[in-house]
Amino acid sequence: GWVERHAFGLVRRGVLIRQRLDETGAAIAVDAAGPGCMFPIDPARHSGASVACDYAATDLIVCLCPVRVVDDVLNESSTVGRDLLALQAYALDRVERLAQSRGARNTRKRVASLLKVLSETLSPSRVRDRLPPGLQQRDMAKLLGIRHESFCRALRELEQDGVIVREPSGIAIVQRAGLG
Repeated sequence: GWVERHAFGLVRRGVLIRQRLDETGAAIAVDAAGPGCMFPIDPARHSGASVACDYAATDLIVCLCPVRVVDDVLNESSTVGRDLLALQAYALDRVERLAQSRGARNTRKRVASLLKVLSETLSPSRVRDRLPPGLQQRDMAKLLGIRHESFCRALRELEQDGVIVREPSGIAIVQRAGLG
């Protein structure tokens, strides 16, 4: 039902981790969308060999836009079309930058790159100095495709070097230049 009726969603609060399941059932995290981020809803993503399996990494509120509303509004307003295209371009940039983080040459560089990407893309047009407190290290490790323990070791190194500080209110970025 709901998948076929909606064209996209907007994150109002929290962080949505978008995943794909392969034919063996293994989940691969491909995106992290925060407040103000758009995520497409494609019925083809929810069937066949590669199934979507998204989840809320923190308390989450999303708004879903029905396909019929998108069609009606696009027929009436070119401004909305440009806005939607800009949101889609932003989502693609976010996913590409996350993929680039996964490709860094070692675990420390992957983690540093991920922290930088998340701080710059979780809230469109706003650079964060602190990642949301509910975003767990396990979720961030999934985005990189690495073990949780490896992520924690690299995070500890960044903390020891004074690049970040882990606090109850989230991971604070102290030296952005140290993230690469």
